[in-house]
Amino acid sequence: MRSLVLSLSIVLLTGTLSLAADDPFAGRFAVSGGNPDGAGRYIGTLTIKKNVEVYDVSWTIGSGQAMSGVGVVVDGKLSVGFWANDRSSVGVVVYKARPDGSLSGVWAGLGGGRTGTENAVRK
Repeated sequence: MRSLVLSLSIVLLTGTLSLAADDPFAGRFAVSGGNPDGAGRYIGTLTIKKNVEVYDVSWTIGSGQAMSGVGVVVDGKLSVGFWANDRSSVGVVVYKARPDGSLSGVWAGLGGGRTGTENAVRK
């Protein structure tokens, strides 16, 4: 019985890992980032859902600022246009998948002239 449970666990884990390997971007992440010019840091959550050929993206940053976006994969990187749900800001972020399943991003807000960074670790 014990070996059966172990075998099933290995099969389920392998299947889960292969699903993650098939789509390095979809999932739920803890994010941390730096604003342009070192003007502060932030933390939050990021959810990326595949929707046929595009990705639906949402963030909750800091004390509840909600942001949404839509993204496409080009040359192995996920590019996302985003906006604050209160319409106070818009911008773009480009994520690169790392071998450990995390994401590394560079972002810019409209009119800012500088880039910020964002790291996302799978939950």
